[in-house]
Amino acid sequence: MSIYPKFTSLYEEFYLAFDETYYDLCKTLNRPLRKKLNKKEQSLIQDLEVLIDNAKVIFEGDRFYLKTPGMDNLMDIHMVAEGHRKIATLIYLIQNDSLKEGVSLFWDEPESNLNPQLIKFVAKAILALTENGIQVFIATHSLFLLNEIEILLMKSKQQASENVQFFGLHKNKDGILVEQGKSLDDVGNIMALEEELKQADRAMGARFSWQGN
Repeated sequence: MSIYPKFTSLYEEFYLAFDETYYDLCKTLNRPLRKKLNKKEQSLIQDLEVLIDNAKVIFEGDRFYLKTPGMDNLMDIHMVAEGHRKIATLIYLIQNDSLKEGVSLFWDEPESNLNPQLIKFVAKAILALTENGIQVFIATHSLFLLNEIEILLMKSKQQASENVQFFGLHKNKDGILVEQGKSLDDVGNIMALEEELKQADRAMGARFSWQGN
């Protein structure tokens, strides 16, 4: 959204140091908004808006803005944190009928640049997208996000579904080993968990050393 103004025409005329996914996304953002959304789409947008302080995504001229409740001024999308820009992009793609049933979404590190308190809402939003018929692929280093997704799956009894899969990528001497299954227990050692445990041990050792002095 932040590079949207004039990007499409520039990309078509000049060599720019951006891969084609940015061009494709800007073309998709250029679609007009639908007049009416169904109840499931409205509910999904409301879930996503929670992540951006219930702000509304506004498009005026050739620029995107956020309109926060109780605020008179529009906030230019350039001034918005990257994590919030990602959420705003998803909202707008739902509104212009680009992100809908039958579409696949590839989302790299959904938790990045977001307040950690919001990660549980990100997990809920990801599952809400799948419930709307959208196939979602996420790549993450966040153990918290993975655990939150699994908790929600267990609560909703979706874990036994073939539609939900976890993948673990493990580097070994032969290359990359891929393990998959219906739960985190099926994908081998999780590096994020190992590093958190090692950090906890280092912190405990540092505290004992400091107290001993």
